[in-house]
Amino acid sequence: TSPVELRRGITQIRSCGYSESRGEQTPQGNAIAAAVLDHSGQALCVISISYVDSRFTQKIRKRAVSYLVEQARRLSRELGARFD
Repeated sequence: TSPVELRRGITQIRSCGYSESRGEQTPQGNAIAAAVLDHSGQALCVISISYVDSRFTQKIRKRAVSYLVEQARRLSRELGARFD
């Protein structure tokens, strides 16, 4: 990955609130992840959902992404993060 592509990817992740890995480690093995931020806005940890492509419909994926991002933001708020 070039530095330009990496920055573009980070900007996209910050914008949508999550990242996705599709078959990068294992064929059909995927994951979605969202950072939990501390009071200073720094990433403290990540929560994720791993799944197998064939068992994760678009409808389920959409619900999972929504839930994951919501929970990461909830945990972040509890740790003092602000989303203004």
